[in-house]
Amino acid sequence: MTPVVELRGVVKKYGRKVAALKGVDLLVEEGEAVGLVGPNGAGKTTLIKLILGLLKPTAGTVRVWGYGSAVLPRTLKLRIGYLLEEPGLYDVLTVEENLTFWAKVYGVDQEAISQALRAWGLWSERKKKAKALSAGMRRRLSLARCTVHDPRFVVLDEPTSNLDPETRHEVVNLLIEYTAQGRSLLLSSHDLFDVEQITGRIVLLRQGAIVAQGSVEELKTQLGVGNEIKVRVAQSMPDSLMQELYDAYGAKQLNEREFTVASDAKNTRRLVRYLVERGVDVERVEETKMTLEDLYLTIVEEDEGKGN
Repeated sequence: MTPVVELRGVVKKYGRKVAALKGVDLLVEEGEAVGLVGPNGAGKTTLIKLILGLLKPTAGTVRVWGYGSAVLPRTLKLRIGYLLEEPGLYDVLTVEENLTFWAKVYGVDQEAISQALRAWGLWSERKKKAKALSAGMRRRLSLARCTVHDPRFVVLDEPTSNLDPETRHEVVNLLIEYTAQGRSLLLSSHDLFDVEQITGRIVLLRQGAIVAQGSVEELKTQLGVGNEIKVRVAQSMPDSLMQELYDAYGAKQLNEREFTVASDAKNTRRLVRYLVERGVDVERVEETKMTLEDLYLTIVEEDEGKGN
């Protein structure tokens, strides 16, 4: 079966030096919900715009249902729904009028409008003007707008951003229900927790490259996430001893007196005995827990702190 989306070796440069994407390979299969996460500036929005044919790659290929995204036939374009930075709403129109406008654009009937209003919890708000809606209801209307034509493939860029926690929870639940109906979805977000709930596969994009992808457990394995033991000793350790610890236990040096090893009780006891036998006084041994979210937040802080 032809994938919904297929990217091969995709590079996108702005100007001569700035590479937003650096050789990205990505597949989205029929009926698959894929989450695209990464810090601001990682290249998520650029990747989405390439898939939608709004940008052309500097190198590589971007295909949607086997066609180049920039030359996708109109019949297939009508099978895509998308929500980018702008909500695509007309504030002076009512909720129902907004959907009527977009229904005409996509060539669908009044029944489709009624179904979208009910599916996204907007039926009771249908006579209100868009400008009178709360932030959460506006987001629901944006989602209804991009799905009123019952698309086979939906692309969402940061659909849960800038919402209060309660509204965010409501929108996440609505998206979970929507994806459960077997539609293909590509959801971009900087929030790992939201993406984990909504999608079945997560793609981590960092500085224009995919660094890991898979389920949460697969990402943990690929990124080396797990519990660690941190050991602090009383004196500075010579390089030769640190090399021995690296070879025997996979130790990672933090500073002259501290290092970490993978969490394993039996391994830790052997390690402490090993140090004592070599005249090294052990001051402290403690377990540190690193979750996938901890690692992801560290990546976000590092990359956004550099202004990437």
